[in-house]
Amino acid sequence: MPEILFKKQCGAFVPLAEYYEAYNSLKEGLVYKAKVTRPRNYKYHKMFFAFLTQLLDMVDGFNSIEHLRREVILQAGYYTEHITTSGNTIPVVDSMSFASMDQEAFEELSKKSVMVGLKILSKQINMTEAKRIDYENTLVKFFLD
Repeated sequence: MPEILFKKQCGAFVPLAEYYEAYNSLKEGLVYKAKVTRPRNYKYHKMFFAFLTQLLDMVDGFNSIEHLRREVILQAGYYTEHITTSGNTIPVVDSMSFASMDQEAFEELSKKSVMVGLKILSKQINMTEAKRIDYENTLVKFFLD
């Protein structure tokens, strides 16, 4: 079954031009099932990593962007609890891949990530109040403006 991207126009789903051939391959009169999602915006995805890079430059305590990314996602609540063979419960960061998270979910994660970033920033002890405020204003501009 082909994947087809549609745009809603005049109350109906109309295939994008490059998907007309796949759309026309569907048989007339049959019922088709579709899960409607908004595909992820790659530019928004890049902006999320720009946000993490900016945050990494602002704070201490993280040795890599990956370390910070995992912490931010955990604190934003995007994890699954895993019970180890010894009975301990540990959080496992949920995937934020294009396949596992649609645009709406990714936008929600991004907004929560800014709040987490502000929380992490507030715990930095070797920072002047003026610098903290400047950094906070920078972070808020990513997804909350």
